Amino acid sequence: MNIYDIANEAGVSIATVSRVINGKRAVSPVTRQRVEAVLARHHYVPDQIARGLVTKSTRTVAVMTIDIRDIYYANVAYTIEQELSRRSYSALLCNTGDDIQSKMDYIRHVLRHKVEAVVFVGSVFRDG
Repeated sequence: MNIYDIANEAGVSIATVSRVINGKRAVSPVTRQRVEAVLARHHYVPDQIARGLVTKSTRTVAVMTIDIRDIYYANVAYTIEQELSRRSYSALLCNTGDDIQSKMDYIRHVLRHKVEAVVFVGSVFRDG
């Protein structure tokens, strides 16, 4: 089910459905309840990929570390993830290991996924 189906079933425009989903105030209480009932009935969850295409934002940050088993790195990654979550961002954890090819693969991966930023925890690209 997509936003067009929700709008059709609720008898409103897709703009109205969008305003309800995004918590905008420019919707009457009766209309809001009607749209929310349809959303709940179908267990509708907005498509983050579609939203990202419109907003040009993935709201995802990559957190790269060489070894998440290291207690210091684990604590730093945890703190970063909690703060990102508090700000409505997702964290993509990249445990690169010591292999340079693995590190480069992760860099290509995060570039393809259009992350907002990359946070390096520890010396991910240190040689030797």
